[in-house]
Amino acid sequence: MKQKYFWMLIVFLLIIIIGLVIVCVSKEISDMWVKEDIKSPETISPLMFNLTEDYLTINLDNITFFNITSGVSMFPAIHHNSILLYRLLGNNSIYIGDVIRYKYKKDVFVHHRVIDVREDNEGIYYITKGDNIPNNDIIRVRRENITHKLIGILY
Repeated sequence: MKQKYFWMLIVFLLIIIIGLVIVCVSKEISDMWVKEDIKSPETISPLMFNLTEDYLTINLDNITFFNITSGVSMFPAIHHNSILLYRLLGNNSIYIGDVIRYKYKKDVFVHHRVIDVREDNEGIYYITKGDNIPNNDIIRVRRENITHKLIGILY
């Protein structure tokens, strides 16, 4: 009988020790994650989100929300009535794969993905394309025409 209680005590202590190790390791991982450079304008950090039982608050600076009501050029990444979270371009870098919002005509803005970066005698320009369109956009998108860079989508 004493031997049975002895082994039960050993198993109980092992469970407690394993639990403490898991807590310590997860705290180290969490500390490493929170310590990442959240000052970069392109970084989203867990500190920017506040989740309660009733709602989610997103604390971001220079964020613009767009609701896409027409067009299928970016489907399936962007659906009708998706809410797009864009950051003002400012000094942010633009990379291949980024979705940008650029001015096409006076009051016409396009939301397409950057598929290439090139340079000509006028400087750097971006080749863009809708995900759901077989051909590239016909214009050379210059940085001065780009207003925003996509950082998130709410479906």
